[in-house]
Amino acid sequence: MTQMPPILHVADLTEDVFEDVRAASTTYRHKYGYTDAFDKLRTIPDRRNYLAAVLAGRADGEEAVRRLREWLLGPWSSARTLSEARLPQIGRGLLAAVAELQCISSGTDLAAASASTIEAMMRAFSRLDDCPGVGGTIASKMLSALRPDLFMMWDIPIAKAYGFDPGIAGYRRFLQLMAPATRRMRELWGTRTPSLEEHLRFEDREWLPPLTKFVDEWHWIRITRKHAPTM
Repeated sequence: MTQMPPILHVADLTEDVFEDVRAASTTYRHKYGYTDAFDKLRTIPDRRNYLAAVLAGRADGEEAVRRLREWLLGPWSSARTLSEARLPQIGRGLLAAVAELQCISSGTDLAAASASTIEAMMRAFSRLDDCPGVGGTIASKMLSALRPDLFMMWDIPIAKAYGFDPGIAGYRRFLQLMAPATRRMRELWGTRTPSLEEHLRFEDREWLPPLTKFVDEWHWIRITRKHAPTM
């Protein structure tokens, strides 16, 4: 396998990307264990149903943030700034973000996102990013929990690797690169069987994540944790 570039850019993508993303996803699970925290949101029925209710606007925003803090953000040590005193305002921000997401079709993933879809995503992102104690990293994680097919989690090392500010403007530019990158990956895979997502999933993973989530894991392993590709 040839050396992968330190970032994913559509012009650099070749078929080598598939095995590298699969290897990064496997490392993400078996070395760090963070896969469980996210996958339980999809495999435990009560959690999956609750998040569906949040996305449908049928849940209390403050309680939704509290549950996301417990289920997802805590294992990543991303809950320190989400104090109880801040939860009411963050809950309102989450409900405002959900209202923006409801304008996006449930069948749309990042590879299919139009410019107007990305702008709706950014409005949702800003509703959370503006809340005290949240910021871009936590906002991306919360939104990924609700729409993992659309939002990639990111952090400051990932933003720096791409040369972007870690705030709203940088995250927009990041998505504007990732949309064509994931689209190109689908084009390279074509109509092969199994599907691209099935190929990328390691054997003992109960949930079949969308392509966006696999690329998310690649970023964390290759950039945040600086694991070099296996040659």
